[in-house]
Amino acid sequence: MKFWKMQSAGNDYVYVDIRGEKTQADWPAVARLVSDRHFGIGSDGLVLLTEAGAGDCGMRIFNADGSEGSMCGNALCCIGRFLYEREQEEGRKEYWIETAAGLRIVQADRAECGVAVRVNMGSIRVEPRPVAVYLRRRMAAYRADAGNPHLVLFCGIPNAAEAEQFGRRLQKNSRYPDGCNVEFCEVLARDCMQVLVWERGSGRTLACGSGAASVFAAGRMLGLVDARVRMRMPGGELSLSEENGEVWLSGPAQTVFEGTCSPENCIPGRSFVSSGRRE
Repeated sequence: MKFWKMQSAGNDYVYVDIRGEKTQADWPAVARLVSDRHFGIGSDGLVLLTEAGAGDCGMRIFNADGSEGSMCGNALCCIGRFLYEREQEEGRKEYWIETAAGLRIVQADRAECGVAVRVNMGSIRVEPRPVAVYLRRRMAAYRADAGNPHLVLFCGIPNAAEAEQFGRRLQKNSRYPDGCNVEFCEVLARDCMQVLVWERGSGRTLACGSGAASVFAAGRMLGLVDARVRMRMPGGELSLSEENGEVWLSGPAQTVFEGTCSPENCIPGRSFVSSGRRE
């Protein structure tokens, strides 16, 4: 089984293209092992490119703990670059990706940075007035639906210990029995925000595209930011814009290395990487 490790602003996943193949594997188990940063490849999870009933390809995403997610903006950026560089259809710059949250448009084109990618995250619904307790303070939090669930807090940026403590606590509540992603954010200017994310199933990550889009949508609803924003995250910077009521995400996408592995060998204590090439 061939794989690619790709990242966008440090949000890294192992990508496997199973279109047209009969690959059988326990994908949650594969995700847990390849995500291990000591005994595996090391990633925030596993992304599969699949056949699609509609669109150019499908996307399935598994978090580092093996749970299956429904949406990932940074993964869509990486898939956009993957298709743009490998499909090689002359003049093709737009792709439709089928996700568990519906079809998403991804655009890719040559740029000074190599390949520029942007993703249509759709119209993000934000619900105001829930309350969260953070550092013994009761504060307004905002529920956002970007195809997956988010809880946005305008509370500043916590340290690592606080992010883990409150991220774990806040991601579980009666409104989200399966958990949610938690965003701790701060408005630096009308065109700049800073965010730290605790992702369900993966923990603290360097970036989160759907989280950035949710924070931006909440900021727009509250009138705190303009229609174009730079989003600073620990792994780098993403760009968000609002166009005709929909959120567009732009971010870097890079292949780190590629290799092969045997999914049937993806059990703890057994080496599975047979070859690899760093780009």
